[in-house]
Amino acid sequence: EQNLANLLRDIKKLKPHYQKVINLRYFQELSYKEISAELDEPINNVKVKLLRAKKLLAEVINNKND
Repeated sequence: EQNLANLLRDIKKLKPHYQKVINLRYFQELSYKEISAELDEPINNVKVKLLRAKKLLAEVINNKND
């Protein structure tokens, strides 16, 4: 539970559009197609946003651990 709380806190440090794609993909478990429809964006945009969000989240976590 502590790890989840830390993860959620770290996610909140991201910009809102990155928070949203992470939430839709990993917490609501939507497919890329479903996220694309939800955000009214092409699937490729969703994939790029998710990759960037994961990279930024990793940086936030790594910086916290330094």
